[in-house]
Amino acid sequence: MRKISVFICMTLCVASLTNISGAETKFEKAPQLDADGWRSMFDGEDLEGWKITKFGGQGPVSVEDGKITLGMGAMATGITWTNDLPRLNYEIALEAMRVDGNDFFCGLTFPVGDSYCSFIVGGWGGGVVGLSCLDSQDASQNETTTIRGFKKKQWYLIRVRVLADRIQCWIDDEKVVDVDTTGKVITIRPEVRLSRPLGIASWITEAALRNIQIRPIDVKAQGFIPLFNSKNLDGWNGDTNIFRIENGAIVGGSMDSPIEQNEFLCTDEKYADFELRLKSKLKGEKSNAGIQIRSERVPYHNEVVGYQVDMGPDCWGSLYDESRRRRYLVEAPADIVDSVYKPGEWNEFLIRCKGDNIKVWLNGAQTVDYTEDESGIKKTGVIGLQIHSGPPGEAWYKDIEIKTLR
Repeated sequence: MRKISVFICMTLCVASLTNISGAETKFEKAPQLDADGWRSMFDGEDLEGWKITKFGGQGPVSVEDGKITLGMGAMATGITWTNDLPRLNYEIALEAMRVDGNDFFCGLTFPVGDSYCSFIVGGWGGGVVGLSCLDSQDASQNETTTIRGFKKKQWYLIRVRVLADRIQCWIDDEKVVDVDTTGKVITIRPEVRLSRPLGIASWITEAALRNIQIRPIDVKAQGFIPLFNSKNLDGWNGDTNIFRIENGAIVGGSMDSPIEQNEFLCTDEKYADFELRLKSKLKGEKSNAGIQIRSERVPYHNEVVGYQVDMGPDCWGSLYDESRRRRYLVEAPADIVDSVYKPGEWNEFLIRCKGDNIKVWLNGAQTVDYTEDESGIKKTGVIGLQIHSGPPGEAWYKDIEIKTLR
């Protein structure tokens, strides 16, 4: 009964807010984005790169005068993006307008790693703003829920930023969502499943859209610093007969001779809670390697002990315990790896260590979410780059950056 009462109260409140300017006829302008790094996703002339979402009962969709109009339908009306897009560390922005109706005029569904989320603007009677869904709670009942008044026939600038551990949203120049997603289950409501991977919809409301844009997030601006300067191995230690620099990357191993034993290049510094971002690739049919985290060298020995994010046949993106428990702690789901792994090309890792938890993303898709439950396992250590013993082969690493978490 409490949820029903809250919903009725919210609906009455936002209905009065949204009807304040119902007689408004002119189209008011939205604030402007800065021009840095944005790429247009709509040319103002047609739906190239988009398709009309077949929700069933949708209204008409048209393009005219530089805008997309989502006609009022029996339920949802929308468009879905059909081309490639990032899954983490990006921003998407657009201008949206409620032309007629009293429900959400912008339901922006977007990828968050291997999950999806929706930013709802003007839902539940016209004024509810928030994310759907966090821990199975939709935009009307989770920590991101707010209520705002929206004028009809006024453009609003909508912006969403997706990071590995955070989602942030703005309406015009006001930040309305800033939520830490660590440990949260991110999902969408079933009504907008057809909006995946990226879609924009309205609900029983005529809406207009324009100036749809996307850009990558500069990780350096988010607090990342380089661990490798692309020129020399300052700050690292290891056998320079095994590890070298080539074309701005660290290369371990050789295509001319077998690798006799496991070899590691390690940082001089130790790290505890952090996000590590790097790109890697393997050369050689049976090559194997890995990224050590929270690890330590075995004195007077070639081996390193600690967690390893694995690279190799049937193990890309898995979490292994190197020279300690000597077993996989998490095996990356094969279907996820198969959908994102790029054989012979650069693959991007994002590794997050916070307290007892370790998360790994491969090319934006999450492959590991592991919480340590064994006592005595160290939560600090060096970062290492491995080339595994075996036939001739090489492991390449570049763009290695780290951000300390507090």
